[in-house]
Amino acid sequence: MIIEGEMSRLGVGNDLLDNAKSIKRILGPSRQAFSKYDEILDEAKKLDKDVLILLALGPAATCLAYDLHKLGYQAVDIGHVDVEYGIGQGYARREEHESEEKGSRQEQNGA
Repeated sequence: MIIEGEMSRLGVGNDLLDNAKSIKRILGPSRQAFSKYDEILDEAKKLDKDVLILLALGPAATCLAYDLHKLGYQAVDIGHVDVEYGIGQGYARREEHESEEKGSRQEQNGA
């Protein structure tokens, strides 16, 4: 199970998840996931506890992993693993990643 932002598309456009038996997703907002935190947690709590939950939901993913762990789930905050994987494998998303990094640096520098 992947819980991610609606625009994340984890594993789409690369072969990261090609060997997965099945992939199911719970989609949260692409930004400000904390605004829907309780709803996302409620959806996750409907899952069987033997399901591995991969989280890619910004800062909310870390808190969600903690809360799910306390409830007996296995949950891992994987961050931008597919972006890093794609760069390492030479996938086209490199340009997107570099553009995001440039924008982030400009924001940090007040540009």
